[in-house]
Amino acid sequence: PLDEARHQFEVNVFGALRLTQLVLPHMRAQRSGTVVNVTSMGGKIYTPLGGWYHGTKFALEALSDCLRLEAKPFGIDVVVIEPGGIATEWGAIA
Repeated sequence: PLDEARHQFEVNVFGALRLTQLVLPHMRAQRSGTVVNVTSMGGKIYTPLGGWYHGTKFALEALSDCLRLEAKPFGIDVVVIEPGGIATEWGAIA
């Protein structure tokens, strides 16, 4: 459902970007800093029934890549962490 998509984008994309908006003025003022966004391998691959999730991760990857170019002149780096699969109970819950 689209409501599920909106929720996932709110949390995985817009939440991370809002926090970035809040810290960037401080980093710009000190001419240094590092923004660290945690995506997942889900931003590089895709699986059946994972469209909304993968869409959020692809989006955060792309936005981070653009931000990296935009923030570099201010001495700010943007790093993306892409964890892979780990053994948890998430599979059974999902």
